[in-house]
Amino acid sequence: MNLPSPIRIALVDDHSLVRDGIKALLAVMSPLEVVGEAENGADAIDMVGRCQPDLLLVDISLPDMNGLELTRVLRNQYPSLKVLVLSMYDNYEYVSESVRSGASGYVLKNAPSREIIAAIEAITSGGTFYSAD
Repeated sequence: MNLPSPIRIALVDDHSLVRDGIKALLAVMSPLEVVGEAENGADAIDMVGRCQPDLLLVDISLPDMNGLELTRVLRNQYPSLKVLVLSMYDNYEYVSESVRSGASGYVLKNAPSREIIAAIEAITSGGTFYSAD
């Protein structure tokens, strides 16, 4: 990876198994560092304030608010925060709404791990990334 180091990443997903899997994937990818986790929107807002991540990986389906609403709230509070939406929905409306909410990318959860890594590289280098599907 050709990224400045370290890249501070936080995860927001209501499934601990998903968070654990992403953490395991990112643990071997220097210079990425997982600095925080949350399982809902309210915890995510608090966690971002404490951990100050560079990039937030956000699930669309959260128990208390949807990930797109969370993205909008956090991008208003932290304009430099980059957001990558992770979703099981390959729905055009979700993708276009993610762009409007301030996300820099959208990756399907069934994508190969190399696609998530490519998205992280693109976003942290100032670009965007959207799954081909």
